[in-house]
Amino acid sequence: MHQSQYGFGLNIATLPTTRPTATLPIAMLTCILPVALGISAPAWSDDTETPSPAGKVIMARGEVVAVRQPDSTVPLKRRSPIYQQDTLQTGPAGKAQVRFTDGGLVALKPSSQLTVAHYESAEQGPDVVMDLIEGGFRTLTGTLGKQGPDAYQVNTPVGTIGIRGTLYSALMHKGELLLGTWQGSILVNTSHGDYLLGAGADFNFAAISSSGFTGLLQPPMQLQPAGVSSAPSDDESEETAASEESSDEHTVVLTPLEREADADTLARFEQDDQLGEDDPVTPAPEPVSPDSRLSMTEYNLFMASNRLGGIVTGSSLRVGSVIDQDEQEPIFVTLAGEENLDVIRFQGESEQREQPSEQLDVEWGIWTGSDQTPIEIYPERNSDLHSDLAEQSIWLMGTPTRSIDLDGLTGTINFAGTEAIGFNSAGASLSSASGSFDLNLSNGDVSNGTFNASFGNPESDQAMDQWALGFDGSIRAGDLNTAVVDIDIQSGSHNEDAINLDESAFEGILVGQQAEGFVGGFYLIDNDGNNATGAILMEQNVR
Repeated sequence: MHQSQYGFGLNIATLPTTRPTATLPIAMLTCILPVALGISAPAWSDDTETPSPAGKVIMARGEVVAVRQPDSTVPLKRRSPIYQQDTLQTGPAGKAQVRFTDGGLVALKPSSQLTVAHYESAEQGPDVVMDLIEGGFRTLTGTLGKQGPDAYQVNTPVGTIGIRGTLYSALMHKGELLLGTWQGSILVNTSHGDYLLGAGADFNFAAISSSGFTGLLQPPMQLQPAGVSSAPSDDESEETAASEESSDEHTVVLTPLEREADADTLARFEQDDQLGEDDPVTPAPEPVSPDSRLSMTEYNLFMASNRLGGIVTGSSLRVGSVIDQDEQEPIFVTLAGEENLDVIRFQGESEQREQPSEQLDVEWGIWTGSDQTPIEIYPERNSDLHSDLAEQSIWLMGTPTRSIDLDGLTGTINFAGTEAIGFNSAGASLSSASGSFDLNLSNGDVSNGTFNASFGNPESDQAMDQWALGFDGSIRAGDLNTAVVDIDIQSGSHNEDAINLDESAFEGILVGQQAEGFVGGFYLIDNDGNNATGAILMEQNVR
């Protein structure tokens, strides 16, 4: 199931009234979540079989290629694998975002070259070694980089960067290395000495060249996260400000809730922005959320979240990442189109919230939106504009099975279950449901899928409202099995009539360490506009 990355200028009037098409889930899910896949990648050589990827491209625009041994240049696009020893190159208008197998994320700026020299657990030496040849990037380090201070290094022409679990930026320009630390800290080793930036240091930002180190109190424009910029001076023209505000030519997707404005050329810092030896040292400013729709605490929880979930309303199925805070209503960050994120909140309390399994980390509930306590949908980044839903909705969430654990499973397994929650457009609650499917772990194929749901009171004189589906699908993303079950509905009926296959949706994830269960949300609609909404849990059926 799932969420952004993100081009956040979505107008409320264009919010989807139906679930995005079934091509959405697998690629989008792996690119928006900070969930480590935990897959090692051997080095590329002529003497070995095709290696496992070190990561994959989740966004590429303009000219983006990999110079790959032995001496071949491969154009990169979304979903392209990245291997050790690849040199990633972007053209003057190119930009790319890569998610590595440990959950690390790198956003490359235009006119950049970055070599992925090593990216796997190592008995000796760093686990992660990259070489920044030119240009720049921003990165959120993954689990390999957090194993210790010596586990990660980025080599540059003027020094070597080590980290202590962080979000930082680096940019090479005319022999000068510009650095900004947004979370955690980095240690830069140069011929002039070692310099600490970020937490526990005097500076968060610096410029380093062959002539030495310059600490900076404020981030230069080229390193600032989107939405954080200096206020224009009084003598700046309104036309210039409007032009800068409307320009999206150099927007780079960085993280699910963060974009970075790039410039074609890097202007050197003004002297006033540099810190001399005699200037006073001031404390680093308090962190500000990169997106005003989330508090800093919520944003950090989002970045650390390994839970997927969805909201099923009377008109759509929205899938995404979950911010789950103890004793509070969950917040959903969901996909709206290929590059947009919605933040969805509920101002009330779930009238029904339960865990349908004692063994699996799965939870669902019902939100009943009203004029006083609406379900709020925020489509625009750094904006308070939102639309309100005053209707009943189903939400669900769970912790997906890791790809590294799926990699160890073989054979074909069957899932079946009857635990479910839901309602139909006539206001009747779900009275019973059943579902099952087979999953071939060798090729990731889902087959023999069936789902049946009945709504209404079986003890009343009124006929039950019956829905039925036949489906197949896949858990495959490239060469990998993932927890995301991308379901393709092949047939369906509502009582005696057919359902609208184009508008109906059924998506889910595998949960449990060994894929012991599946939880999915459904939105079904017939050709007359009648619909049914809900969620179902299926568990491995030992046969």
